[in-house]
Amino acid sequence: VLSGVLECDLVGFHTYEYAQNFLRTCAIVLGLETKPNGVTVKGKFVRVGVFPIGIEPKKFLEKMETEKVQKRVEELKAIFAGKQVIIGVDRLDYIKGVPHKLLGFEGFLEKYPEWRDKVVLVQVAVPSRADGPEYKQLKDETDELVGRINGAFAVSRDKYNEGVATQLGRVAPVQYLYRSVDMDELCALYRVASCCFVTSIRDGMNLVCLEYIASQQGTCGSLILSEFAGAAQSLCGGAILINPWNTDEMVDALHTAMTMTPEQRQVKHDLMFNYVMKYTSAFWGQLFITELHTFKPPSPGPSAPSSAAATPLSTPLLSRAARVAVVPALPHEDSSPNLINGVFSPNILHSLSKIDSPLLGLYSASPRMSRPTSPSVGPVRLNSRSLQSAYKESSKRLFLLSYEGTLVPQHDTHHVERPSWKLLAQLKELAKYKENEIVILSEHNQKNLMEWFNGVRLILVSNGMQLRPGCTEWEPLFPEVNTEWKEAVRPLFKYYTVRTPGAKVEETDMQMQWDYSKADITFGKTQARELNQNLDSMPLKVIRGNKTLTVTPHEMNTTTIVQRIIGQMTTFDFMFSDCPQANIVAERMVEETESVSKCFVFQMGEAGSKDNSSTSSGRGGGGAGGISSPAYYMSDSDELQEVFDLLVAS
Repeated sequence: VLSGVLECDLVGFHTYEYAQNFLRTCAIVLGLETKPNGVTVKGKFVRVGVFPIGIEPKKFLEKMETEKVQKRVEELKAIFAGKQVIIGVDRLDYIKGVPHKLLGFEGFLEKYPEWRDKVVLVQVAVPSRADGPEYKQLKDETDELVGRINGAFAVSRDKYNEGVATQLGRVAPVQYLYRSVDMDELCALYRVASCCFVTSIRDGMNLVCLEYIASQQGTCGSLILSEFAGAAQSLCGGAILINPWNTDEMVDALHTAMTMTPEQRQVKHDLMFNYVMKYTSAFWGQLFITELHTFKPPSPGPSAPSSAAATPLSTPLLSRAARVAVVPALPHEDSSPNLINGVFSPNILHSLSKIDSPLLGLYSASPRMSRPTSPSVGPVRLNSRSLQSAYKESSKRLFLLSYEGTLVPQHDTHHVERPSWKLLAQLKELAKYKENEIVILSEHNQKNLMEWFNGVRLILVSNGMQLRPGCTEWEPLFPEVNTEWKEAVRPLFKYYTVRTPGAKVEETDMQMQWDYSKADITFGKTQARELNQNLDSMPLKVIRGNKTLTVTPHEMNTTTIVQRIIGQMTTFDFMFSDCPQANIVAERMVEETESVSKCFVFQMGEAGSKDNSSTSSGRGGGGAGGISSPAYYMSDSDELQEVFDLLVAS
């Protein structure tokens, strides 16, 4: 079987896990040399890719608008009035885990008795190979579980409307339909269900969950999905993932789904719905054919670079500076004017080579500031009284502070707290004095920053943009920067986004970010590594974050941002900052005889520090920590707010 499959030029799998299993099998069984994206056999490189199949969601959206389905939806709502509906649609097959689902539902009713008359499980079980003895045994087991649950937890019928005709039988905790249902009935069931429950113990993809998501537009139901279904790797950002062999985990997942707020449901549904609308069955087929036609296998001979097989998108041309990325045109997409046969055109390469400015010395050595050798002594605990004394003695003060991790704690890279009322009051009090200039550096959403700090006189800096007091529009911090580099990066990002389910691109005036936090973690890392290799050929700065890859102009970094901010200020003699680069700028200002006699640069946390509360004030804390590293440390954001209280009281 393996040898037959390897006669193909391109082999596609629904998930990254399946593709890696195939490659491992080729290595173990056939002893072949494999790469992360293919295998060499008989002198030929066979490409292995990930192509998750989808559905045609428009068919379900259109069906929901028909009069027949809408009428049936109203009937079902009347039948199940006062109840939340959980839907399960499976073939009655061992791999579908129907008994596991029933055990999980039974455990939920036992652990949370308050839900016994508020929830119903509608399980559609489509007959599958019913003649086999093992399938008869499965059906008997399922029938027994349904009878046991309904016998133990059924509610008397007089609570329901006797006049409502129903094809589902009497109302009971489990409505078990051992038959096929037509498209209209299926869509109506999907629509009234507030949760879809999928408990496959092994499933190639499972399209039922995709059909449910498409049918839920406007109602936003939740999805409980087995981690053993292929779709789990694509929908992990919005679905509640469970192990169907763990009954307690299923019970907790059902409770989470039932008690989820509408806002939480909306966020999770939007993530999954966007995926379903993008990765349709038509897109799946077109993407595979496009990949097949555009892929040219690298030569497996000894003269071929090893990176060619590992990264088929990298093409060695001329030199490192001129190496470019091969980006095949996407299905239903006009070829970019900046691409020629999938390769970045000369005009883009020429534009990249010309990008230069007083700030961006791309491919040229930027002047380095003088940095004296730092002593080995680490930062010492900040003496708040010394800081207060220096604050009182100063006439012009600069506060240069990071938002994430300093003003507010940062527990999760993808979730940032909003400022507390106490912090806002402190900043507002400090900002009312004209002697104080406050600058907050952040990578957070600019709209949220404007809303949070509205009414506080300070400067906000986010992703190379600044918002000055009294302004309503963000301005470039570096207006001289050429942004033509985006024309080269954008199609490359799009190429990898299409091929990495769950990934997305975020773009601001001064940076582009590829975010794979919602993708399969292993596959996302592999794709990010390959993307990084392609970006490495461009004269740009690539920053590897937590499940992100950020691209900015090469010389636009924290040091140049701090230098630009301070350059916009008038002379000051007091600086309080958590940016190590502020030390560098302060040293340079001293060399140029500008007045900055009191500089307090600190870090959050005690790593590499020693406790010393008797340190004198002044730049560098008497040399502790040197110029390029913080002189002081504070424990956390709460300690910083205590310092603010002290300064406000001054």
